[in-house]
Amino acid sequence: GTIIQTSSDYSVAGGVTTVIFLGSTERTLTLPSVADNVGRVISIKNLSTEFLNVSPSIWESSSVSLSAIGSGQRHVIQSDGSKWLIIF
Repeated sequence: GTIIQTSSDYSVAGGVTTVIFLGSTERTLTLPSVADNVGRVISIKNLSTEFLNVSPSIWESSSVSLSAIGSGQRHVIQSDGSKWLIIF
């Protein structure tokens, strides 16, 4: 898969498996369609100094979702067809 490093807002394209955010400005990561990407895994790492907003939200459990990733945090997510689930 492809690794993208960016300090801008970014919409995840096909074939991208890892997104690393850099910089010092709050940005937004737009994930691809959950329904069209069943089983797809994407790694997200926020190396910026600000929050990284995520749209749509990613889910830690059936009742806990996140709409932002803090500075220095990383998550691996996978689509189950209805949600992007945090698996690591």
